[in-house]
Formats: sequence, C-alpha cells, structure tokens
Amino acid sequence: MVRDLSVKLTYQDYVALPDDGRRYEIHDGELSVTPAAGISHQEVSRRLFRALDRHVQDPARGAVWFAPVDVILADDTIVQPDIVYVARDRLRAVMGRAGPSRRTPWGRTATRWPCGLDVSFLRH
Repeated sequence: MVRDLSVKLTYQDYVALPDDGRRYEIHDGELSVTPAAGISHQEVSRRLFRALDRHVQDPARGAVWFAPVDVILADDTIVQPDIVYVARDRLRAVMGRAGPSRRTPWGRTATRWPCGLDVSFLRH
C-alpha cells in the first residue's frame, strides 16, 4: 500500500513560518523560498513604485503598496509581489489581515506581515 505523504500548505501554515529574512510564498499548497532581491532590483522597484504611486494618487485611482505585503489569492496560494495595485472600486472588497507580531533586534515589536490582501474572491 502506497501512502501519499505530500502536504498542501495553507495560509495558517504560512503565518507560522519563521521570521528569518527569507521570502516565503505558497503556490497551490507548495512552499517556495527565495532570497532577498538584489540592489539593482530594489532600485528598479523603488522607481516603479514612485511612478505608479504618483499616477494613482491623482485623481485617487486606487492604492499602491510595496513589499512586504501578503497577497492571498486562495487559502493555498499566498504571494509577496514587489508592488501591488488595487483599483479604487476594489479597495473596499480587499480584506486586511494582520500577521503575527515579532520582536525586532532593536527591541520594538513589529508585525512581520503588516497587511494581507485577501483577493481570492477575484478568481471566481
């Protein structure tokens, strides 16, 4: 008899992951771990965020956030894109989820994932 030992991870598993500086994502229940982005990637991301943020603010077209922010596409698919845009008409539908609080090296308490955007309803 062969047993299926595969485990499908969910958002509950995601919030329990260690705060070790790695970038964790879950894609269709499978864990993905990537290193932090390099300096040139960060520079491009910063410039793109600034341009998008200026465009979105005038006249209030929605909201733009930069990483780290959890985007919950489904209970088994959680990603951390570099930049997230949500149109104004979708802002009320997006639910915020606060992540667990962590102690920083400076003694302050910080939330590892300051915001989770549950957009799983958009897939249907």
